[in-house]
Amino acid sequence: MGFGASKPDPDFPSITPILVPRTLKGYPPPKPSRLKKCDLVKFESFLTIDARSKAIIVSDETTYGQLQTSLTRGLVSDLDKVRAIFTWLGSQQIYHSYYPGVVDPMTPRGYMKLMKKNLGTYTEFFTLLCRAADIPCVMIRGKCKSEDYEAGEDIPACMSSKWTAVYVDGLWCIVHPFRAYSGINGKNQANTQRTEVEPDSHDSMNNNDHNVVDEFFFIPDPDDFMYFCWPEKPEWQLVEKTWTLDDFYEAPYFHSAYFTSGLTLSSEHKSSLTSKSGMCHIKFNHKCGTYANVSYILFVKQNLSGRILNNSKLEMYVCKEAKDDHINIYVRLPVLGVYKLVIYGGLTHMLNPLAEFRLDCFERNMMNNPFPIRSSLGFGPGQRSVGMGLRCVSHPEGVVPIRATRTDIFDFHHTHPMEVEAVLRHHSLPAGDLRALVKKVIAKNRVVFHVSVPEDEIDDDEFALQVFVRMPHTNYTLVNVLNFLLTVHPDMYEIEHTPTQDRKCVLDLVNWEHLEHLATTLDKVDRDTKCSNVNVAEDMTICLNNNSPVWASQEGYSRNHLSSAMNNRNRKQLEMALHGLHCNGHLNTSLKPEMAALAFLYEEEIKKRRSANDLDSLMKAIAESSESVVSENLESSPVVQSARDFLSRQLRVKQYNMVMQTLTSQTVTDVADCQRPNNICFVVLRSTYLLLGEDRPLQTWSDVQHLLRIKGHDSLINRISRFSLDALSNKVSDEVKDTLSKFKIEEVKATGSAVAAFYLWALGVVMEVG
Repeated sequence: MGFGASKPDPDFPSITPILVPRTLKGYPPPKPSRLKKCDLVKFESFLTIDARSKAIIVSDETTYGQLQTSLTRGLVSDLDKVRAIFTWLGSQQIYHSYYPGVVDPMTPRGYMKLMKKNLGTYTEFFTLLCRAADIPCVMIRGKCKSEDYEAGEDIPACMSSKWTAVYVDGLWCIVHPFRAYSGINGKNQANTQRTEVEPDSHDSMNNNDHNVVDEFFFIPDPDDFMYFCWPEKPEWQLVEKTWTLDDFYEAPYFHSAYFTSGLTLSSEHKSSLTSKSGMCHIKFNHKCGTYANVSYILFVKQNLSGRILNNSKLEMYVCKEAKDDHINIYVRLPVLGVYKLVIYGGLTHMLNPLAEFRLDCFERNMMNNPFPIRSSLGFGPGQRSVGMGLRCVSHPEGVVPIRATRTDIFDFHHTHPMEVEAVLRHHSLPAGDLRALVKKVIAKNRVVFHVSVPEDEIDDDEFALQVFVRMPHTNYTLVNVLNFLLTVHPDMYEIEHTPTQDRKCVLDLVNWEHLEHLATTLDKVDRDTKCSNVNVAEDMTICLNNNSPVWASQEGYSRNHLSSAMNNRNRKQLEMALHGLHCNGHLNTSLKPEMAALAFLYEEEIKKRRSANDLDSLMKAIAESSESVVSENLESSPVVQSARDFLSRQLRVKQYNMVMQTLTSQTVTDVADCQRPNNICFVVLRSTYLLLGEDRPLQTWSDVQHLLRIKGHDSLINRISRFSLDALSNKVSDEVKDTLSKFKIEEVKATGSAVAAFYLWALGVVMEVG
């Protein structure tokens, strides 16, 4: 049977591969450097070099000598020359270009053709370019935690990577070209099943060549780079105290943005954490002079309890406590199993992935309830309350011990007139039922709240006290400026100071008229928390840290910026403009169209990332939506809820994909060469292709053989790496499930390990659909 004529190769004729030596004789031996990246690299000095390098064009006849002359003309230092090479290489559209008639592999265009044909790598090309400029360059081989690495997992033996060390002005410095040009920014996580030295490794880049450079991988500090790559030869770690492979696996899984986030992990320095009494605690210190924002997403990787979990509600089991010099993140794991926690953060409201952790829960949690609220603000006094001029003098901690027989006193001082309200919250009790438990006392520049909790709920529950502010004589919405977690289990949290409360409160200054007004106002609030005016404000983020733009507090500028953002339908500009208005409490009901537009733009971004199966970008878009000024609107959005569920399921499918990483192209070829396979082999491979969306009739083994022999972008392993559940119909899933259920895993294993790997992958996929 025919499958159609093949298309002519636009890069005809073929080209002969070349061997690039790992090192050359006479190179200096590796040794650690005491200089840091900040001492060597000044990016502002590279602006002219970068602009000039990107403008250099090569022809089919250009030699390495001619190219390096153009790149390094007028440059004196080795660092500037390496930068010119690095920038030029990163700006080339290698996988989008054509190379007809190019047959000499010893030219720049010839090697670019080799790369497109998966016969060359960025690392080797960078090495050739450096050596052409008389700069010593060594290729280093080892283990690499790539973009699709799962925290706490070992890297399969077949998965390795290559990077370089260049000898720059008397020092060996690291450059990882492949990670720099195809790093986490703009990279499709589902399409990175092979690192650079693996067969078919570059096919996944054909649709991801966006010229986005991750500058972290240009001369990173070796102490930081150790978290990403581990060389087979320890001397190329270029550090005084080297790591073993076990040290490398155990180390936290950081993303490159972590090292510029203003945060430092100060809790247990591991990528895999085991819960204590069902709770995990992660702590980040703020670097001196910075205050970073933090968000998170929690997933279940393996549920060992049999209890059904709503993935969209899992974030209610995570909370953060903001302190002056650090942030605590507490994760309460509701069922036995394995979880994945992704931490996002940054010095602005635009967040990037910082770290990922594997969380193992093998003992039951003493508290199975979710936290009382899910707020991007977290618990504890922070930058928002300080920026609004409100300070809690009685409780410097965000976690407050409580007892049923005691009334807790929260004493606030404010620097200018404002309306301050407080609401007690519980994860299941209506806010209206708790209203009478909060009493308010007003004095000059001072507000005191007397808070008690229901005695019948005190044994195992927690409460949240949310504090809201509104500028006087305005109709603007209340702004949630700080929260407190009230608990009877303070030993589960980090509490450095238990305050001695001032019992001499001014009860004689109770403003009963104001209390009556407050009661009347609260009566108008719908008990449905989704419609509450207080809830509308509680999850809004105000960027009042030292890095916020000055104009963010200027209402006129923000409104002009808002108008421009609406006209341009620009999500980031619109978010920033609404943040600017929100900073001074200027976010009122007249801005509903703008807020609705922003929510729509977030939904469109999430749908776009989901459609592209871009898991990294989808995860980032969901995290940003949870920190947005319209986060309350988006929490109930069917688009966001569906995307969260899809992301959780797709990440579990990615776990099944990890099984396939033990296979190589040669393994698939060996299966294809089998002339008389048994029925199990045929059925499993046919089922695999059906799940991948194959619409050609697969009636015989020869039909399957033809597909198995396809190389490159449409090879079986690459198709699996791009697989998305959204493309799978229930009909096909049910057919495959019924077919595979006839076999036992022992029977499949007896057929061969490769067939068993495909069987386990297919079975895992149909279980996710079910």
